[in-house]
Amino acid sequence: MHSLASQNLSRTYRRLVLCTDILIIAFAMTISFFVMRIDIDSTYVASTGEGILKLTLNPVNRALLIGGFWIFQLKFFETRSADIIGEGTEEYKRILRASLSVFALLGLASLLFKLDFSRLFVIFAMALGTLLLLISRLAWRALVRLEHSKGRYLTGVAIAGSAKSITEMVQRLRANQGASLGPRLLIATNPDEIEELKLLGLPVAPFVDDLAEVLLAHRARAIILLDSNFFNSSRLRQLSWKLENLDIKILVTPNLTRTAVPRVNARVSAGVLFLSIATASFEGTRYLLKQGFDFVAAIIFIILASPIMLVTAVLIKLTSKGPILFLQPRNGKNGQQFRMIKFRSMVVGAEALHEKLQAARQASLTNSNMYKDPQDPRITKIGRFIRRFSIDELPQLFNVLRGEMSLVGPRPPLPSEVAKYSDEDYRRLLVKPGLTGAWQVSGRSLLTWEETVQIDLEYVENWSLAGDLIIILKTVKAIVTARGSY
Repeated sequence: MHSLASQNLSRTYRRLVLCTDILIIAFAMTISFFVMRIDIDSTYVASTGEGILKLTLNPVNRALLIGGFWIFQLKFFETRSADIIGEGTEEYKRILRASLSVFALLGLASLLFKLDFSRLFVIFAMALGTLLLLISRLAWRALVRLEHSKGRYLTGVAIAGSAKSITEMVQRLRANQGASLGPRLLIATNPDEIEELKLLGLPVAPFVDDLAEVLLAHRARAIILLDSNFFNSSRLRQLSWKLENLDIKILVTPNLTRTAVPRVNARVSAGVLFLSIATASFEGTRYLLKQGFDFVAAIIFIILASPIMLVTAVLIKLTSKGPILFLQPRNGKNGQQFRMIKFRSMVVGAEALHEKLQAARQASLTNSNMYKDPQDPRITKIGRFIRRFSIDELPQLFNVLRGEMSLVGPRPPLPSEVAKYSDEDYRRLLVKPGLTGAWQVSGRSLLTWEETVQIDLEYVENWSLAGDLIIILKTVKAIVTARGSY
């Protein structure tokens, strides 16, 4: 697909997202207005004072003011910027910041203008609207990623560097089928590596001082520079001059693959651009926020899931002998053991057969360190169903309440698995294990051991509250499709 189609999609996509944002905020404000109407009316009657500007607004106009200001803040925080929309977590973070700014500025406005907004109305509207905004962006992103996976509307890129770095980048882009960048041309900084690069099945050209003509010939809208030694400041400056007014972006990537992207920040000193990489931190304010979020959300989820848990408990009791719950030792934060609570999905005495079955199936297991068998003979009939849709894991919400687990985190390992950990693997234990996590939405039992470890380590390094919310939303999809669960 031509790069022009990609540009047209970007404009159309942002317009559609804008329309969706407006509809969601209008919906959230309307629903909240009717749900909280009694509190709104009582608040309006009680607010008799006048502010500095003696401004008086009725409840409907106040709701319209809040909605309009919210839409403005989404624009102000550039939540629909072409640079961040559709990829990464920055889009979601900006939505959260925009919504929180509305909440904060409403408090200031109420003091300045004596507009006593209904607190219940504002809280309900902000919570509902923010959740729907995140879900809508997730849905739009899924549609665009589907188009990208089919090779449509990709931004054509040229990739310049050594054969090794180019190969790694091409493999990474091809593995991530939803990526918006599509390799069109490979540019070898070492002419001797041209034949090696041709094995990737893409056009290959040697590096020349004036790349403009060759980039335009292959309809590349961006060029990725991978070799920092070759592309020094002088060569980079010359290249930028050659590409002036051609609408071709230069993307420079340092050798920081797998490094915690949220901890990498640009910093300028003495006219020199530096990349500042903050060390990972596992305590402080943001982790207190995470614990508070875990506690409140766990209570809400327990209330919502209580009918399902009650029915599941009854079915387990009626269909097989043994206890309803299964308590299993797992390693938590800093390696401390705790008893993880699950609904029993296997026959009594299943643990005694674990090592024997794992040894028998070792050669055919996807994950060499964990025994996960879709035909596991120990699973009961009702157990197979509740495992398929992760219902067996709902009691872990009580582990979250007790502070032993988090809603989102690395997979809680068995002591036998921890005994096989390398030094790098132990970093998974720097945070609380999660009821769900990046491993849950990336394939679950279909992942190899190396993939599971890498995903968990990236989560430990990159944790953010916005990222947790995204994982929770993706978990719903993973449970509904039951991909990789057995």
